[in-house]
Amino acid sequence: MIVAGLLAGVLPVLAETIAPDDTLEIRVMEWDAIEGEMVAWSGWTSIYTVDADGAIVVPFLGTLKAAETRPADLGGSIANRLLDRLGLMDEPAVTVTITERPPVFVSGLVRDGGPMEYRDGMTARKALARAGGIPLTGIESTDPLRARLEAENRLEDLRRREDELATRAARLGAEVDRLDAIDFPPLLDPAANGVLRERERRLFEMNREETERRLSLIEGSLRLLENEIETLREKLVLINDQLATAREQLEATRGLSERGLANNARLLSSQQQVTSLQSQDFDAGSAILQAQQDIARAEAERLEIVQGRTARRLSELQTTTSQLEDTRSERELQRRIAAMLTAVEDPEEALQVTIRRGREDMLQGLDTILVPGDIVEIRLKPVEISG
Repeated sequence: MIVAGLLAGVLPVLAETIAPDDTLEIRVMEWDAIEGEMVAWSGWTSIYTVDADGAIVVPFLGTLKAAETRPADLGGSIANRLLDRLGLMDEPAVTVTITERPPVFVSGLVRDGGPMEYRDGMTARKALARAGGIPLTGIESTDPLRARLEAENRLEDLRRREDELATRAARLGAEVDRLDAIDFPPLLDPAANGVLRERERRLFEMNREETERRLSLIEGSLRLLENEIETLREKLVLINDQLATAREQLEATRGLSERGLANNARLLSSQQQVTSLQSQDFDAGSAILQAQQDIARAEAERLEIVQGRTARRLSELQTTTSQLEDTRSERELQRRIAAMLTAVEDPEEALQVTIRRGREDMLQGLDTILVPGDIVEIRLKPVEISG
């Protein structure tokens, strides 16, 4: 409890000033000549709460402004007013004591946030110190400078890794969507733009050329097979015509042989010719079937090149995207670690202080004087430190 007990005109003046929501104890005393001592006024309300407008309501005097005045000054003012209003012979002695003050709340980037007792002259810097300072969570080194350098080096590595993954993801996305060019995102390190993009462009062109080469070979094979089938079908028509003629000749020769007009040698020759043509017909049909099977395999291979390649690239893209998200998360962690360590060395450079006073939010510095009830939020400035 902060006490500023002041006997008007007698007690020493303390530095506190009264603020809204303060609880005051006001005692009025006068000299009792019979008792030979100071006696408190009976029936006097002693506890008052300063309202949001900074005022209190005092018996006989009505509404008085209390905020932004010191307890001694308020006590003297009440004593003078009571003397005039009540027509007293002597000025009473009035003591004003601040018995309770709203705490200051500290939150954000602090070790031990929450409410803390207000002290006169408290600044945001002092509140930060009383809240335990900046938490260095996840930092193993006990040397802040060394830890900051390590975090910044790690941060630089993560930036390069993120750029590599981002350009790779852009290339894989273009391959999955079968685009003619890669739409690269902006990179964290502009100096690496040319090297990383050129590398992915070369891979993109090499993969596309290899795919086109394989598809071209398959298309060539398909054309050859289709031409072969067409030739075999034409040959098959010719064989069937010849076979029909040979069968007619065989029947005629068999009839002549039965009447003794043709010898056995002639009949055997006709049978051999039919058999030969039947064999050619079978071979041509088998060749057509084989060519059709080869076409089916070539088309399946073409489908595998197109769809299988897309499926593989999609799987690679999903893996790369996951790695990219993990890298971004780790980079943000390292950025915060580097920023917190910088805040330890140079808090004004790295910290943003927001003070909520009443209904207003104000961006202030660490040396801003606080008042009771202030809510102080400590954050890192939204600017990357060392990348």
